[in-house]
Amino acid sequence: MRLLSLYTTFLIGTSLFQNTIAAQTSSASLVHFTEKSLSLSDDQYYNQGLAHDENGNIELAVGFYSLALRQNSNHAKAKFNRGLDLLELGRFSEAKQDLDDILSQNPTDGEAYEVRGLIHYEMGSFGDAVADFNDALKITKKPEIHLHRGLAFSQMKYYREAFLDFDASIEFDSENPHAYINKGDVYASLGQFWEAATMYDKAIELNPNDAFTYNNRGSVLSKLGKFKQAMADFDRAIEIKPLGQIFINRALCLLSQGEFQAAKQEGRIAMLLSPDNPDTYYCIGLAEMEAGELKEAVESFEIAIDINKSIPDYYLNRGKGYFFQGHYYKAIEDFYKVLELNPENLEADEMVQDAYKALDNQNVNWMKEHNLVTPHSNLDETIQQNAPILYQYHLNMPPTKEEEEETDKGFKEDPFGNG
Repeated sequence: MRLLSLYTTFLIGTSLFQNTIAAQTSSASLVHFTEKSLSLSDDQYYNQGLAHDENGNIELAVGFYSLALRQNSNHAKAKFNRGLDLLELGRFSEAKQDLDDILSQNPTDGEAYEVRGLIHYEMGSFGDAVADFNDALKITKKPEIHLHRGLAFSQMKYYREAFLDFDASIEFDSENPHAYINKGDVYASLGQFWEAATMYDKAIELNPNDAFTYNNRGSVLSKLGKFKQAMADFDRAIEIKPLGQIFINRALCLLSQGEFQAAKQEGRIAMLLSPDNPDTYYCIGLAEMEAGELKEAVESFEIAIDINKSIPDYYLNRGKGYFFQGHYYKAIEDFYKVLELNPENLEADEMVQDAYKALDNQNVNWMKEHNLVTPHSNLDETIQQNAPILYQYHLNMPPTKEEEEETDKGFKEDPFGNG
């Protein structure tokens, strides 16, 4: 059976680029089968599928494997290879169905468990992935399976189990750089940057031409304040493979050194390479914020949020942009969104309190300017009575005539209908 490089599926960014390219291939590009071609045997279709796989024509290969299975629904090799190709194309549910069928017919197929584990991983079903890798290891003791299971454990935050799997993979094959990369990634996620850098050192020693590892080592070196070494790693990574994410990390490193305009320029390069990556606009926004370009920063954060609405840091920093411009209602809304996504975010909680305090001070100053506060005024009551016009003021919108009348009326009547 053909088995593609399984680790590649987990390599940061790789599977995404492959799936994007494959998705752009039009179904119209599939071969128009002649009557003669429709009379081939299942093995002939299978062999044509293999030939297309070798040439990188994955969708065509899927078509021929499907024709083989139409002739013989029990052609296990065609079903296995089609499942692999569907996985590579990002069509995970279809791929899983093929592997389910294989395992229902042959529950001792270790490679099928391994591939289905990869499918479960890509679908985010990490517990099911671990179960499949467990079954695979009962049948075949491949070091790659330890790598895959370790990655699934790390996604579940079972870091001890992940490290044990990575170490087991190293024990099988101490020259495989991927185990060291994976250990480095877990160390980095735990904030243990020196340990991460050490793992990346070993991986680079084994494979000095991997852009991703240079990028990751540069990131942890930047966290350690080793900016010169970090920039050298980013430069080397770009020399090997100029990806947008690497320019983003260069920009973050420059930001840490206070080089805001240079960081913004790196972000713009990243935008050209990866226009759909929200981190690109987030990075540009951070540079603009540090340079005092608050309005521009808010706009950049808004683009990041439009692309991905689930990242708390995007809302947190847009909220800060609003806060420093004095738009406290908008800031509070963003800080509450952060707390909705991450209730344990202490910075957002503190910023909410600061925004409310600043809002109260701004309200009082505004009312003093408009002679709405006297030495004997009850501030809470006066603020409540002027709530509609204050709200419009904070949104930088002039109140309507009706709202002005309602506010004036509020001095005599409760605008909230409490009598």
